[in-house]
Amino acid sequence: MTTLLIDFETSGVNTSEDHILEIGAQPVTDSWEVIGRYSQLVKNPNASPVSDQITKITGISQSDIDQHGIPLKEAVEALCLVAGDSNMVCAYNAEFDENIFRTEVARNDLGFIPGIQALLQDPWLCAMKDVESNYEKKCWKLSHLALDYGVAIDPSKL
Repeated sequence: MTTLLIDFETSGVNTSEDHILEIGAQPVTDSWEVIGRYSQLVKNPNASPVSDQITKITGISQSDIDQHGIPLKEAVEALCLVAGDSNMVCAYNAEFDENIFRTEVARNDLGFIPGIQALLQDPWLCAMKDVESNYEKKCWKLSHLALDYGVAIDPSKL
C-alpha cells in the first residue's frame, strides 16, 4: 500500500480562477520510505502571468515557467505515472490541493489520462487535519511536520 504525498504551487488561492504552477509529489510506503519523486513547473496558456506577490510566496517567477515549465497535460501524465498504484493521496492543505487539481483536470479536459481516475477517486487526507502531529506547537509549517515524521528536507529549499 502506498500513499502519494502531493503539493501544488498555484497562481493564487481561488481554485475556480487560479492555476497550478508547480506539481511536487512523492509516493511513500506505509513506513514512509520514499519510492519516487516528481517535481515539475507547469506551463498553462490560460493562466495569467505570475504576479510579483506569487513569486515572493512561491519563489516561482514567470521566467521560470517560460524556461522550465511543461504543458499541464504532460505534467499530469507524468504525475499519474509516479503515483502508480497509490491508494490514497496526502496533501498539507488537502481541501485546497484537491480542489485546484480537480478544477484543472475538468477545465482542461484531462479526465482521459491513464491513472487520473484513480487519483480523483482515492481518498485525500489532509496533513493538517488527518495526520497526528504535535498540535501544541505554534508552527504548522510543512517542513516541521516532515521533520516530526523523520522525512528528510533540504533547508536550502525552504
